Amino acid sequence: MSIDNNNNYNNNYNSATVPAVQLHRLEEGARRLSISRSHLYRMAELGAVRLVRVGSSVRISEDELRRLASGQPMTYGTGK
Repeated sequence: MSIDNNNNYNNNYNSATVPAVQLHRLEEGARRLSISRSHLYRMAELGAVRLVRVGSSVRISEDELRRLASGQPMTYGTGK
């Protein structure tokens, strides 16, 4: 890691290798799935849904919302 003339950190990461992921607050995810936020948490505890922690916040990805809305089961070990 280095710092440029404007005091910005320059990581040596290629942004093309890290896909952009759209994350939503759980309230929004629950609303879109027509379930309660607590039900979404319960589903995560049971391993039926993946949630993402960003600092102290918990989010759900757009891909995960689409998977849940389509009724597809979670595929373990593939990252999807």
